[in-house]
Order: sequence, then structure tokens, then C-alpha cells
Amino acid sequence: MVRKTVYTLVVIVLQMGEERVVFAREKPEVSVQYTTELQSDFGRRLNWVNLLSLRATVPMEWLGLWGNGKLEVQAISVYKTSRERIAGDRQVFSNIEEDNLPFSPFILGYSQQIGKVLLFGGLRNVNEDYFTTPYASLFTNSSFGIYPTLSANYVLANYPLSAVCLHLEYRINEKIGIKNSLYNGKAYLPFKRGSSVFTVAPRRDGLLDLAEISYTTNNSYHGTYNLGVVVHGSNRLGDASDCRLPSEQAQTETSSAKHWRVNYACWLSAEQECWRSGRYSAGVLGQYSFAPSDRNDCRRYVAAGGVFRGILSASREDALGVIFSQASFSDVRERALEITWNYTVSDHFTVQPAFHFIRTGNERCNIAMLRVVVSY
Repeated sequence: MVRKTVYTLVVIVLQMGEERVVFAREKPEVSVQYTTELQSDFGRRLNWVNLLSLRATVPMEWLGLWGNGKLEVQAISVYKTSRERIAGDRQVFSNIEEDNLPFSPFILGYSQQIGKVLLFGGLRNVNEDYFTTPYASLFTNSSFGIYPTLSANYVLANYPLSAVCLHLEYRINEKIGIKNSLYNGKAYLPFKRGSSVFTVAPRRDGLLDLAEISYTTNNSYHGTYNLGVVVHGSNRLGDASDCRLPSEQAQTETSSAKHWRVNYACWLSAEQECWRSGRYSAGVLGQYSFAPSDRNDCRRYVAAGGVFRGILSASREDALGVIFSQASFSDVRERALEITWNYTVSDHFTVQPAFHFIRTGNERCNIAMLRVVVSY
């Protein structure tokens, strides 16, 4: 009888402990990240770029409601000192540089986990779900974070823009996952006259869908392989990258015959850790994407590089990356080489210098930059 009582008490204590752990995980989370970057073209031009991001998640359980659901909110602010970019590259060497934007809702919606399925509805952006693999995320050139066959051909929900989205993720098993995101066919700035970031207008803007299947190696060596496609359909005459105001588009529609126009692009990416010895490790990555040449500005994109970790830090908190890319546009071919080194000083502080060597047609440009990230 005594043994049974003790056993019952132990079970109750363990269960209470589990409940406390679950409750701790389900508390609201708030994070702040500030990224500042100094750019130079080794000449007279300098630029200072700043990005502030605020993010919060509120679990439904914390509100006393159902489980496995949460409200997600993220807002960003962008500021730079130079109105003009210091380089005329098409791929954009800095993935945080944009026109000054005091405030923009980046994510605003609700997500629900149902078994192996994750559902989200609300404002979202493609940077949240695609192209953010561990190796690719090291580099600062925009193309390595989202391929120019997408960013140059569509006004999609790409930083700093967001759009209304229905997003789904399904894990087939530990290695294979599927994602699909259905967006309004065009993204808008939040406070631009005649437009709204909450726009849902498939008859005017069409619909844009991204789908991707990924494979992750399940062993001691990191490896990620992704195959994806984006499809945009619109029933109005004009290019998918048309940036006119809705009123201007409507005037064009009344004077032009409407027809359904479909555009697409496909991509493939792979990264694999190849060697590890103590604190040192090395891996390679490759990216490729293509789009039809008869309806797109950027037709081909290819990149290849390597990442080396643990060069100066015994805890592998630093990474050296080298990557080369080539993007073929309708009027010019651009080649870019990036060499960067990221060092995590502490849990809240990261320093990253980078060098960019760019050739756009016959024009050459060299850029040096220093990025610092502070997060809490």
C-alpha cells in the first residue's frame, strides 16, 4: 500500500512537471532584432543601412483557448542615409537595403498545428518559408536569399513587402517536407496611396502560388535539398511586374482586351556538409533557377559556393563563406562573387564583414560592408 501511494505521488509530480514545461513553452514570446550595416564602394560613396524588426507570438493556450495555435505579429522599419544605392547591380548585394520605410507589417496572422500539418492565414512573406537554408542564410547578397528569377519577375511578397497568404506545411516524415503558399498576385506597400497591404484582388492582381518539396539528411552531417516552383496567373493584360497604381491599371484594362496570362519559374537548391574534424567543418551549396525567356526579365540564375566553420572559434561560432553567382537578364548578364565571415560574439551580438565583386555587363563594382546584428 505504501509502495502504491509513493508510486502515485511520483506520477502526479512528474505529470505536474510536464504541465509546467508545456505551459512554459506556451508563454508569449517577444523578440527584437536590430541590424546595422555600413557600405563602401572603396571610393567616395558610403551608405548606412538600418533594419529594426519586432516580433511577437501569442499561443492560444495562454489565452485559455485551444492548443497548438498561435497569433503571430512582426513589424519592420528600414532607414538608410543615402537615397541612391552605391552600386547598380541587378541582384542587389545587400539583402536588407530598401527605401526608407518607417513602419510595415511583415507578418500578421494565425497559425494552427494539426498533427503533421501546419496552417497559416494572414499577412506573410516568402522570406519566412523559402530559401532560408543554413548555408544560404550566411550570405548578404539578395539573390542567395531569394532568386532573381522570382524577385525580378514578380511583385511578390518579398522583403520589405508582404501580402495576404494561405500557407500550408506537411511533414511526410523526418526527412521529407512539403510547403505551399497561395498569395494575392501582387504585394503592396502598406501606406502607399491607392493600395493596401491587405489587398485581396484575384481578378485584378491574379494569384501567385509557391510550392516546394524538401529533403533533409537525417545523420550527423547537415544536408538540405529543395525543389520548388512558383506560378502566377492574371486575367489582365500586362507584365507580372507592373508596378502601377490600381487606378492606372484599371484605365489600361478598359482600353485593352483582357486575357489570362500564366507565368512560372522553377528552382533547385542543395547544400551538404562534407567534412568535419573536431571544431572544423566544411560544406558546399548550389542553386539553380530558370524562367521562360519570352515573358520574364531574369531568365536564368546559378550559384555555387562553400562554407567553412570553426576557423577561429573553438565552439564553431564563426563561419567563412565564398559563393559565386550568375544571373542572365533580358539585356545583360551579371556575375557576382561574395566573400563573407560571420562571427557570433555572444547570444545577442553578431559581427559580419563582407566583400562583393560584381560585374554587370562591362561594368565592374567592388563593395566592402560591415554588418552588426543585435538581438534579444
